[in-house]
Amino acid sequence: MSDKLQRMLERAKAKRGRKRASEPILIACERPEDVPARVDVLIAAGKLTEADRARCVFWPDDWNGTPAEWVLMMDRNRTEEDRQRERVESAKRARAAAMEDPILAAHYAKNGFGRFPVDSL
Repeated sequence: MSDKLQRMLERAKAKRGRKRASEPILIACERPEDVPARVDVLIAAGKLTEADRARCVFWPDDWNGTPAEWVLMMDRNRTEEDRQRERVESAKRARAAAMEDPILAAHYAKNGFGRFPVDSL
């Protein structure tokens, strides 16, 4: 996470900490039915406590929170496995985009793979 996002997250946590403990915790998942399973994953990862379970609700697409609230909710909703999966998917997309460049594709054809960081993921 970048320093700017980290600072935004810290400010949002400080601001949220002063609010009521009964506020809902938004859970990012595909469908409302997936919330209990996602909450189990987040509890197992240590992102939530069992006491938070009752406050967890589906994160609707039309939620209009502030950027700081969005960063806070995303921090709560992402486990380390999610972050690793996102990094790998991003690296694969970057490599696919790079391979569309004929010069880079020719370089790979000539020298083989393994010379660029995205190849190790």
